[in-house]
Amino acid sequence: PTCGGRGVVETYRQGLFGGFLTRSTCPHCKGQGHLLAETCPVCRGRGRVAREERARVRIPPGMDENRLLRVPGYGNLAPGGPGDLYVRLKIRPHPHLEREGPHLVYRLKIGLAQAALGTRVEVPGLSGPIPLEIPPGTGHGEVFELPGEGLPYPGGRGALRVVVELSVPKNLSPKAKELLRAYAKEVGEEVAPEGFFERLRGFFRK
Repeated sequence: PTCGGRGVVETYRQGLFGGFLTRSTCPHCKGQGHLLAETCPVCRGRGRVAREERARVRIPPGMDENRLLRVPGYGNLAPGGPGDLYVRLKIRPHPHLEREGPHLVYRLKIGLAQAALGTRVEVPGLSGPIPLEIPPGTGHGEVFELPGEGLPYPGGRGALRVVVELSVPKNLSPKAKELLRAYAKEVGEEVAPEGFFERLRGFFRK
């Protein structure tokens, strides 16, 4: 090459105040100091080829989304050796549980009778179903916290928080309506008279 194997080209220039020497990368060997007699058909003279590899990545317990995990030696080739691969963590949503930091949230739907009289249910946990007692008189939005059933974090483990959501029936049988009206009368709650909404809908259809 033009550089004589040094990888750089020296040029002497004469200026107004004397001469000076400049150095630049050899345009022929691109700084390599040598030329290939024949171009490699695989890398096409670039000296490297791209290929895919599988890397085993260890994910510590309780990792947050968007955290970066470093995998040494799986990056691009560099003069000092291959660089590192950085993996950004994306967490697939759980079908039943929501995440709040190290804590998990489960939304439990129960009926009016279960809320009023109490019940025993099973809620999903990371290691399997967990029994839970719902006491009588439980209201909508009440939270039951199960310590140690959440995600691990340095120094401990989060909780599973069960949020109660009352499920109000929309299609009641005549017998169920009769029982509810009897209950409302017993506790002194005022409800719409029987057939009121049906008559109201009929009025607007006219």
